[in-house]
Amino acid sequence: MRPVYCMLLFLLSGSCIQAPPPTVKYLLVKHFTLADTTRIATEYFTRSNIEFPIFYIGPVKDTVFIGRQYRRERILKPKWPPVFAASRAWSDKNLKIEVDTSLIVDCPLEYLRENSTVNEDSTHHYYAYPLIIQNISDSILFMGRTFEVYLMHVEIRNQQGHWIKVSRKLAEYPLCITGEPSIYLRPKEIMISKFRLIKCYPRVERRLAFGWGDHHSYSNTF
Repeated sequence: MRPVYCMLLFLLSGSCIQAPPPTVKYLLVKHFTLADTTRIATEYFTRSNIEFPIFYIGPVKDTVFIGRQYRRERILKPKWPPVFAASRAWSDKNLKIEVDTSLIVDCPLEYLRENSTVNEDSTHHYYAYPLIIQNISDSILFMGRTFEVYLMHVEIRNQQGHWIKVSRKLAEYPLCITGEPSIYLRPKEIMISKFRLIKCYPRVERRLAFGWGDHHSYSNTF
């Protein structure tokens, strides 16, 4: 009977494993290697509001490691000191936005328990493109608040060749951001996010737009 008990213990222990451990994928982006500690994407994004979680803010290095998105309860960094003189005059001359369509990565949508831990059973893993935002100016840029790219939206080109807005900025939703950190991008620093892929027909030309009012910077079209 001992082999039977051993087999039962093995099966019971195996049933407690909810998800395989994440693996590190080394992806060659334009000017550096992105080491993405992630899982495997399994589905397309279907929600109407498109979010841009932040996975890294800092200098360009030979290898940039990213994992879960930034959250207040998860990590103490990045530490954004108050910078009152930061510029908000965003344009293509000071902010470069690039969607790398040569790579498909995983961009999870996480749900938290009351104790702020991630409920892995409820997490969705969406196909996504890496999104690299770089301050190419000599001034510090204000990038919004919270732990997402707060001022980003999606535009598509219509049949008349005009760009039209098809998603809302996170800043346009009625959010309580009291106490949320202000985000700054220092000269030559990068911010890494991900653009979740939406399965839609027919295929349309898209771009991302960052900014507010009359000040915007635009990504490559894809």
